[in-house]
Amino acid sequence: MKEFKFTQTRSEGWIKIENALNKKEKLSPDELADYYVSLSDDYSYAQTYFPKSNIKSYLANLMSRVHVLIYKNKKQETSILSFWRYSYPKIVFESRRTILFSLAILIVGFAVGWFSNFQDPDFKRLIMGDYYIDITLNNIEKGDPLAIYKSGIGTTSFLGITINNIKVSFMAFVAGISFGVLTVAVVFSNAVMLGTFMAMFEEHDLLSEAISVVFIHGTLEIFAIVIAGAAGFIVGRSLLFPQTYTRMASFKQGVQKAGRLCMGLIPIFITAGFLEGYVTRHTTMPYAVRYATIGASLLFIVYYFFIYPARIHRNKFQTK
Repeated sequence: MKEFKFTQTRSEGWIKIENALNKKEKLSPDELADYYVSLSDDYSYAQTYFPKSNIKSYLANLMSRVHVLIYKNKKQETSILSFWRYSYPKIVFESRRTILFSLAILIVGFAVGWFSNFQDPDFKRLIMGDYYIDITLNNIEKGDPLAIYKSGIGTTSFLGITINNIKVSFMAFVAGISFGVLTVAVVFSNAVMLGTFMAMFEEHDLLSEAISVVFIHGTLEIFAIVIAGAAGFIVGRSLLFPQTYTRMASFKQGVQKAGRLCMGLIPIFITAGFLEGYVTRHTTMPYAVRYATIGASLLFIVYYFFIYPARIHRNKFQTK
């Protein structure tokens, strides 16, 4: 790429950074960090291909100023609360279409599991295994259809469930390096299992019972898979569509953003694990308590992942 073309394609980002440095435009700490990575790549490119050009000195100066500003912002925002109050909702808002895409895959997978179970009676055994199906059917015959959630000691179950949830979500995130193909497989396969499981209870007229128990922890657990899937798709998209960045620079930014998106799931993993290990196992608790817990989880998801990020985004522009 010739110097003129390089400057032409990259100057828009440089101007945006200058405006932020001159306080003409407001950028969040995360945006500054992303631009710093981009500047670093631009500087490396200029150093390699235009070593005697003034553009190299210009970029070096710009990087230095951004570094100072980032350091100042980090000193001002040391509280963990700032991540949950601003940074994370901003990432969620920026990723909203990807999250909806991940949610759509989960819904399709659920539908496939649900309808396939009614088309082929052996489908549930193919998906969930004979051992799990036989235990569940035996529990249904005994009049305690969800007794499987009663097994295990609370603390042991809590730790095992939380670790397993983290593992599944980590797989969805890392699978993004397959250009998102394996991430689709992770989200879709988990959704098929859920749809198949629910359909099995519908066969025995126990769907409402299953929903009122499984979704005590499943509401948060399933949505965490959606978010982790979105993180994987962000990584995959950064490889497929680097735009004006080099593929490696785009990949770095994608991994950083996706990693922060997954990091925000840690409290959800812990809460879902706690609910499954200590609450779901009480399958005979009053329905009011069950649905209140499910409703609280749904309200949290709707507000924190949809309403609040949009409000933060809107306020950002209103205060400029």
